[in-house]
Amino acid sequence: MEASTEEPLSPAQMDIDPADPTPAPAPATAETSDTPIAGPPTTTTAERPLGPDGKPISKSAHKKLLKLQRLAETREQWKADKKRKLKEKKQRDREEREAAAAASTGTNKRKKDDGEDEEDGTQDDEEEQEGEDGQPAGKKLKQKQPGAGAALPTATAGVKRVVEDITLILDCGFDDKMHDKAPPPVPFLLPREIVSMSSQLTRCYAFNRAAPRQFKLAVTSLNGRLLARFQNGLSNHHLHWKGITFSDSEYEVTDENRGKLVYLTADSEDTVEDLVPGTSYIIGGIVDRNRYKSLCYNKATAQNIRTAKLPIGDYIKMSSRFVLTTNQVVEIMLKYLECRDWKQAFIAVIPPRKQPVVKPATAKEGADDNDGEKESSVEDGDT
Repeated sequence: MEASTEEPLSPAQMDIDPADPTPAPAPATAETSDTPIAGPPTTTTAERPLGPDGKPISKSAHKKLLKLQRLAETREQWKADKKRKLKEKKQRDREEREAAAAASTGTNKRKKDDGEDEEDGTQDDEEEQEGEDGQPAGKKLKQKQPGAGAALPTATAGVKRVVEDITLILDCGFDDKMHDKAPPPVPFLLPREIVSMSSQLTRCYAFNRAAPRQFKLAVTSLNGRLLARFQNGLSNHHLHWKGITFSDSEYEVTDENRGKLVYLTADSEDTVEDLVPGTSYIIGGIVDRNRYKSLCYNKATAQNIRTAKLPIGDYIKMSSRFVLTTNQVVEIMLKYLECRDWKQAFIAVIPPRKQPVVKPATAKEGADDNDGEKESSVEDGDT
């Protein structure tokens, strides 16, 4: 082993006072330093908040909670940035459409001046300037581009709509029965079942508004977390809806109107044969993953209200247990109101992936029907 040829540093070079007997500290290294290398902060069990079971939540749940809290602090700025970017995008799209229209007009004009295909060029120019429906080309081009809400139906202009004397009451009095597993909610975070229910109510309104034959809609018991979802998460857009009423209290049941109320529930022994004018049909507005059995039926029985179920078992035999959402029940009833054919209404609304088997007309009554009815829980609004 060769000896080192480097000379040791003098006290002056080491910035040490020769009169000070205290030795200089050794430079910190990964091997000699007692200070741990910086890493992600760790928390003890005592520092974590308690979960619904009264025990501290896990590390991963705590990290997710901290992330959501950071998002809550920057939420307003995020919304402002999103609004600004959307405005800028609309401006860019408008400029691109104007540039495309100007370029197309200039091309057609040059063709006409040069005498090349003058007739076709003139026809193209007219089609560019005005569409078949008499609207400017820019507006027509905008309509061809589907937006983010393309899945929801839109009202078609010029179609005459009729509001039937039938009321659909969406009973949202199950706020306390919709929850999420973890983590504990932060101010703007609500259980997924609450969010899903708000989306279903939005779809109910959209489909009814676009239908040629419409129901009178009423939402009752809209309070608690579901109301907070509409007020905060959806910016109170339900206040601008037309042809629908909202109430924070439950629907009224009196001796005078009791005979005109029908609560739709799959647990009923009676079946809806037709939609009767002057009747109010109540649909349970709940997303519970089928946890609560006979929930709507028991509520209607306690209120001495008639119950009935949609005749899905008379026309379609499901290959597995199938539960319809609240908006699907409304869509089926709207379709029946339009075509007066339950089988056609069921086939039009039930997702194709469920692969329903249409029963022949001769098998409407029999043992197979009972099996189909037992397998299908359709009117509680559960998912």
